[in-house]
Amino acid sequence: MMYDERRETDSDPRIVEDIIAEHFPFDCNLIPIDAHTWAIHGSIPVAGDVILAEFSNREDAEAALKLLSAAEKTSRVPDSPPEAEEVDEELSMELHRLSTNAGLRGRPSGDAQCDNCLYYLENSAAFSYCWHPKVRILVGAEWSCQWWERGTESQGDAR
Repeated sequence: MMYDERRETDSDPRIVEDIIAEHFPFDCNLIPIDAHTWAIHGSIPVAGDVILAEFSNREDAEAALKLLSAAEKTSRVPDSPPEAEEVDEELSMELHRLSTNAGLRGRPSGDAQCDNCLYYLENSAAFSYCWHPKVRILVGAEWSCQWWERGTESQGDAR
């Protein structure tokens, strides 16, 4: 859909939905037009700086801008790569610490591999939870670690 001036009313949710659907680069801000009109001002590639939507009060304009901001965070522009969030970096460091402390390796060590270990919860699965008190994370069937203990015969038959 090409940009066109929007004449919908403030309460019409299509204003924000249309802007989101057009994937405008998100460099928008609120500007006062007059004492009773607020606008979302932004820049689009072909038209440059434009008024994307107008509202009769600041609260509605701020709510619409929050919706646009949330939509921008959840949708990725195809040419921009996704970025890890702070929580991802924290989890990565914690899992690295856990795997290092367990001596976890992504390959078997002789006959010792996770799917024939006592602590591999679901030994017929390609990935399963290791319930050893010093590991307690999801591991691969063909991985191994320093805490490996041979599983029971009945455990091996379940595969």
